[in-house]
Amino acid sequence: MLVFLILLSLTSSEPLSSLDLQTTPNSLSNPYLSQAVGSNCGASNIYQIYGVDVNPWPPTPGMTALLTMVGLFVQGTFVQEIVLGTCYNGMVWNYDPVDINKSYPTGAEVQFEMIVTFPNEAGSYISNIQITAGVHICCWQFSYNIS
Repeated sequence: MLVFLILLSLTSSEPLSSLDLQTTPNSLSNPYLSQAVGSNCGASNIYQIYGVDVNPWPPTPGMTALLTMVGLFVQGTFVQEIVLGTCYNGMVWNYDPVDINKSYPTGAEVQFEMIVTFPNEAGSYISNIQITAGVHICCWQFSYNIS
């Protein structure tokens, strides 16, 4: 099972602790991420994902990494939760939701960060990150292998 801790942040001069849940508008000078992985798996007209970065990449057994998703709220909305879904060897999906319960205005650039610990069990994995508000807002999916 993929274990994760979520941090929601904006660019700020203060470092985030592993227990902070923060989101504020983000003024990114460069919205392109260095280790972009995956692809959009459910675009909407609410949150435009610039990309997702997993650092370090690629995953190794038990590795801890920072997963960063950056995007723009094209339409102001209330975000209920962020959900990380993981599928092992094409079988059943497991979903781990984290409550956000925060409103974002139109035009807010927001960066979502998660500390992720990848599984130890060898195999093929697909993970996706979804933002919901009772309805689908966005989804980003990426695959990896653990050997």
